[in-house]
Amino acid sequence: MESITALIVSFEPYEDGIGVMRDAQTAKPQEFRTGDGWFIYNLVTNLAQRW
Repeated sequence: MESITALIVSFEPYEDGIGVMRDAQTAKPQEFRTGDGWFIYNLVTNLAQRW
C-alpha cells in the first residue's frame, strides 16, 4: 500500500488554510481552509517528514 505522502508534491501555507498539490497528471491544487493556516501547514509538513 502506497502512503499518501508519496502522492503529495508540495504544501503551500495560506493565511486561513493550506494548499496541497498532488503528483498526478490531472491533479489540480486543492485548498483546505481551517482558519489557522500556519498551524495546519506546520502540522502537515512535520507529519509528512515522519512518514
